[in-house]
Amino acid sequence: MFSFSNSVLLQDLATLKSSLSLFPLPVYVVNDQFQLTFVNAAFADIFPQINFSDIIYSRGFLFDVMLDDERVRFMQAFEVMLSKKNWVGELKYTVSSEEERFFETHWVLVTDGTTPCAIVFHTDITEKKKLQEQVLRSQRMESLGLVMSGVTHDLNNILSTVMVGSRLLLGKVSDDQSKLAIELMERGAKRGGGLIRHLLSFVRGMDQEYETFSLQPLITELREIVLQVTDSEIEFKLDIPDFIWNVHANVVQIHQVIMNLCLNAKDAMENKGGVLLVTACNQDVTLQDSEYLEDLSPGKYVCIQVCDTGPGIPKEVAEKIFEPFFTTKSTKGTGLGLSTVMTIVRNHKGVIKVRSVLGKGTQFMVFLPAVEK
Repeated sequence: MFSFSNSVLLQDLATLKSSLSLFPLPVYVVNDQFQLTFVNAAFADIFPQINFSDIIYSRGFLFDVMLDDERVRFMQAFEVMLSKKNWVGELKYTVSSEEERFFETHWVLVTDGTTPCAIVFHTDITEKKKLQEQVLRSQRMESLGLVMSGVTHDLNNILSTVMVGSRLLLGKVSDDQSKLAIELMERGAKRGGGLIRHLLSFVRGMDQEYETFSLQPLITELREIVLQVTDSEIEFKLDIPDFIWNVHANVVQIHQVIMNLCLNAKDAMENKGGVLLVTACNQDVTLQDSEYLEDLSPGKYVCIQVCDTGPGIPKEVAEKIFEPFFTTKSTKGTGLGLSTVMTIVRNHKGVIKVRSVLGKGTQFMVFLPAVEK
């Protein structure tokens, strides 16, 4: 972090401004009335929508870009800086409705005539904070996984008892109504067992074992899970042909890919309703097709499509959605979902593409190398 010598601290602030203007780190000067008296170009770049020449000596700006707890922290920092002549700590600014930025700040006491001021230097630590948060989240998920392993084991034992009991009961009743009730109970226990298998797959993480399998039963099972978390206003449709080529892939990872795309589609239509359509088809990619699909060699593929009738994705957002930590969900999202999806697809020598029309919806297409039956 940049620091001043004592001799520099005794100089008038006016003599420093020319140097601060070209300083590579974001810098501003704030007086004891919490008014900005100077900002350099690097700080102005953080807020491109603001004309700082209009708000110099305005108290409102700094407090407008801080939440209540940050405002209190800011005022306390100024008090400490007055007594100790410097302060080091983190500040968070709300850059826009969808973006917050974290900075490590170093405050230095100077005077503007007789008015005490602080020169505040900033180092952007937003990415560092995101990485720290992700590590903590991973640790919490690991702990949760240990708990889930035990819970799912107990639930599986309970459901096994229900299934055995239903089969015994089925042999002891004769009327159709009782048989139907018992069959419904058994089917419910089987569905519960399927959900438990998916939970266990999630807990075990991204298993590296590959096997040859059909996507049809996998997508059909996923439908049951997605329906559990989907609003009633959203209609879930499947279009999976009976004859579809197999893929040689990791079941857990492909499950994660399709589930992530379905949940993103669900979120896009949240509180508005619409149609979530999942399709799969055999695709014989020619040399001409591979030029459009980039990095995809000619050959046989299974194409999985996840489509929604949501508001669509703006072009400038669509260009960034596969970048790590990029998210449009504010505090709700991590920005790692689609980045992970792309990594999995590429590791399977596949390709993922997105098409979107504003006001009409979005279509994700995943191409995976096929193994003919």
